[in-house]
Amino acid sequence: MTGRLPDLTHELWGRLPPPLRRLRRASRVELNLPKGSIPVPEVPFSALVKAIQTPGFSPKSDAKRLRVAAVPTPFVDPNLIVADPATAFRSEIIFVGAPAAVGKSTAARYLSGTQNIPILDLSQVPVSTGSLRTLLLELGGPHKEPVDGFHDGEAPIIIDAIDEGRLRSGETGVESFLETTAELLLESRLTTNRPKIIFFGRFDSIDLAKASLELYAPSITTTSVSIDFFGREQAWKLIDAYAQSASKDNSAYSKFREPARDLIEAYFKAIAAALGHTEEELWTTEQGKAFAGYAPILEAVGTMLARLDNFQEVTNRLNQTGTHEAWQVIETVLNEIFDREKGKLCDQLKSRPDEKLPPELYDDHEQAVLLAQYVAGKQLAGSGRVQVTGPLANKYAAMVQQYVPEHPFVRQRQFSNSVLGSVVMARAISGGKFQLEDHDQLKPLSRQPFLWRSISSRLNEDKLLHGDDIGYLLNSFWSDPLTLDLMSSVISMRNLEEDDLINVRIPLLNRSTCAFFAYSPVKFYGQLKDADIDIGSKIVLVGDGERGGGATFLISNSTVICSEVEVASDRVRLHGRIWMEAEIIAAPTHLQIHKNGSEVGWGGRFAEQFPWNREQATLDAPYQKEDDDNLTPLVRECVKRFPGGITLMLASDYTSVPNDPQTKWIDRRFSEAFPTLIRVMHRHGLAETESYGGAGTAKARVRFSLKWSDFLEELEHSGKKLLPETFITEAREEVG
Repeated sequence: MTGRLPDLTHELWGRLPPPLRRLRRASRVELNLPKGSIPVPEVPFSALVKAIQTPGFSPKSDAKRLRVAAVPTPFVDPNLIVADPATAFRSEIIFVGAPAAVGKSTAARYLSGTQNIPILDLSQVPVSTGSLRTLLLELGGPHKEPVDGFHDGEAPIIIDAIDEGRLRSGETGVESFLETTAELLLESRLTTNRPKIIFFGRFDSIDLAKASLELYAPSITTTSVSIDFFGREQAWKLIDAYAQSASKDNSAYSKFREPARDLIEAYFKAIAAALGHTEEELWTTEQGKAFAGYAPILEAVGTMLARLDNFQEVTNRLNQTGTHEAWQVIETVLNEIFDREKGKLCDQLKSRPDEKLPPELYDDHEQAVLLAQYVAGKQLAGSGRVQVTGPLANKYAAMVQQYVPEHPFVRQRQFSNSVLGSVVMARAISGGKFQLEDHDQLKPLSRQPFLWRSISSRLNEDKLLHGDDIGYLLNSFWSDPLTLDLMSSVISMRNLEEDDLINVRIPLLNRSTCAFFAYSPVKFYGQLKDADIDIGSKIVLVGDGERGGGATFLISNSTVICSEVEVASDRVRLHGRIWMEAEIIAAPTHLQIHKNGSEVGWGGRFAEQFPWNREQATLDAPYQKEDDDNLTPLVRECVKRFPGGITLMLASDYTSVPNDPQTKWIDRRFSEAFPTLIRVMHRHGLAETESYGGAGTAKARVRFSLKWSDFLEELEHSGKKLLPETFITEAREEVG
């Protein structure tokens, strides 16, 4: 051991580009392919399986950490993106990367089970200095020591879940493990063309592991491959495999295969139409395959097909509804299950066929809330929307207790898969009135893209969410490979009219913006990326992983200005350009800050409080003057913060009212310019004031008769004549 781990960790993170940019770009750059195309060449996963010789070693009967996994069923061979199929698997280490939920662990278990290769699951087994050498002693073989067999390529090890391993073992533990693994590999260089370790993980964690090993031992031979989304033929096979697996002997899927195939065909056609693709392009573009070829989606669709009774009805619905958002097409199939379950319960609940029941009774939102409560182990109380009394209420409560545990979306008190869980949780929390007691259900779902996809189409400016949920939705947003196209966009959070009400604006794939409101405080989970936050309330940064040594929070290319920051994490990693400013900071005494070569700037308490102030600030405040005048940036901020028709509450001299989150930002940059502008507006009839309050407490209620966006347009593109020229001239002269 060199004792350089903290510095090396900084160096490794600093050397790497942003993880989301690597997600597909790595394959495109290596193979010199245009953006939007599917990287080639590809080989089936079975090629990797065949390339690894069945080992002569296996875990001993008393082995506690290494195991041979059971072969997962059903299993359909995914494709691997490789640089050179002829030499792809002739290395000591093979790195297998993929986006979230593509099937890395399933592939790892399949490789382990079919080839009898021991697997080390880092989500379950903590590692540190010298762990691999110790673990090899759990293997038994007929003719040599397991360490010698490892050097000869006869005792390969699969290392899965390196992403979760960094959370369980901590950065220092994993880096110690990788350094001593490199030292072990360097002990013998006789065999360098046979796989000894096969890593599985997300691209960012795979890149870190590869950079570590190459830094510690440059002579080690490595190969990087990635698991691709499923293609057309594979997708059909996987849907059918899951449908058959979930079907009973007398199910509609078992008896009516042709109508079921028509439904699947209509489903893929609808997704293609929603994305603006031909049926062929659905399987040859990244966006198409990221919707149609995602393994958990195919699993969910197949499982639900086994539950359907009328395939033609769903097929007609898919054919007749026209172009949707692609995710709404997926939910069309799932909606049939919600409707089916509602119908079953209501038919049993009615005392006579023509009895009218409340429409919200066991509807999709009510089912979602009940399922969320069931999985969380809570009382099945529902959302409070269903208003029934007397014998009907008692009968309904009893039927809920019976139906919810048997719902197709759950199995053994867990969601059947991540897609179904995401759909349920999105519907539960998007209603705004249901609040989770804890977020254990959202944590694993937030690491995959389906939670964001499920809820994004349900969000609009009429929606008000709990701030505790926002970070989990955003973590899912940042886990979606399709957000690659949004890297230049910024998530914005601003206070509007109420102290505890925050406007959230998130870029969408079609270049529009998803806007909604949230109560403060806003809680972020795991990471904060590409964000512009300027609010007069509190935010909470919750680390991903176990608290007490493993929890980590990543802040990347963001500006955070707020009244208070609470850090619920053991370490914070900074990446890119970051400005942090708050009046109050609450954090654990053992908090570690890893700058990783980033540029940082501190405002408020961040400039004074350890350990933040240990990192030298190199950035100026983001609200310092950037334009040639004061007026343009002032109006630009007003466009962001003040919706049309807004009335401002100001002091009688037009300065901001102390601690008013709506206008607090004015004091930082425009304490003189803003009141001056209001007076100019008054002279030109573009603002009017109503005074109220007594002596010493006088206030001004100011209404505007201009659009701030028109004002900005005139300043940035003069001559539009959207506002009087004399007003623009005087405003420029007096504001400066």
